[in-house]
Amino acid sequence: MKAISISLVLALAANAVAQAQYGGGTGIDDGFLTLRATTPAESYSRGIADLIRSGGHYNLSTSEAAVKAAEARKYEMENATDAIDTYFRIRQLNREYREANRRPRPSRRPGISWRLRAACP
Repeated sequence: MKAISISLVLALAANAVAQAQYGGGTGIDDGFLTLRATTPAESYSRGIADLIRSGGHYNLSTSEAAVKAAEARKYEMENATDAIDTYFRIRQLNREYREANRRPRPSRRPGISWRLRAACP
């Protein structure tokens, strides 16, 4: 029993030394996740990794923005085309409506206008 207790104490002490040297290895400190470097080499590596990640994120965001701008131009052209088509379709409908509801044109007999003919029974 004494051998187990001593080995348990030694294992816990070794674990405490390892955690003190490497920041715990879990990145959890007081219940909060900490993203800090424990050595200068790790700090340098994290900095380089952040630069590379940021460059990739910039490239991804730029390409997504270019795709969305191209889609916006496409939709703008489609809307302009639809507006023009609608304009001319409305004009055509108006022309057809006016022709359908137009009174018959008066005849052009010499000397008699349609007003005089309407007034005289």
